[in-house]
Amino acid sequence: VLVDNHFVYIGSHGGGLARLDKRTNRITNYTSKNSTLNSDNVYSLSKDTDGNIWLGTLNGVMIYNAKDESFRSLSSFLPESADNKAFLDRIDKHHVYVLYLDNKKQMWFGTENGIYAYSFQTNRINEYKIEMEDYSSVKRRVYCIFEDGQGRIWTGTNAGLSLFDETSRYSKTLTTADGLPNNNVYGILQDGFQRLWLSTNRGLACYN
Repeated sequence: VLVDNHFVYIGSHGGGLARLDKRTNRITNYTSKNSTLNSDNVYSLSKDTDGNIWLGTLNGVMIYNAKDESFRSLSSFLPESADNKAFLDRIDKHHVYVLYLDNKKQMWFGTENGIYAYSFQTNRINEYKIEMEDYSSVKRRVYCIFEDGQGRIWTGTNAGLSLFDETSRYSKTLTTADGLPNNNVYGILQDGFQRLWLSTNRGLACYN
């Protein structure tokens, strides 16, 4: 769910994207049958600084323009480059479970097999590797992304909690071996004491 001024956008599993106008209570439904939306499974929504709504779907990423109610694919939205094309080909084949815009104007994509970030300043996509020593045969499914008070990027995955180093483009992952009650991390929040609170398959965990 994403609230944007008078509109509420709701992604669904199988029903596409719904837009509620709070002024009129009118609901508009966008699906793959009545629009250029590439999938009826919309898992995540995020708004960029230009007012576009980004959608994480079963088939990659779509961008919605509220002014003309149109959808564009990620490949048609981004500037053409050899580097971007290589990543776009991969992203378009992935389920994108979460989108997150950080304070550096980077849009992060959490997928069924890793994480990518698009920089609005450089117009480039970067791929980040998730370290999973004990889960080498498991797909790195990313459920949530969070930027803490220090500007660090954390992700919750199906194999633990990861902290990213944007310089090396690799991450350090914490698992049950480090004290997590479960390796599936679905949500991350930070409190006033800079502690991270995590929702898992075995309840809440606090990381200090």
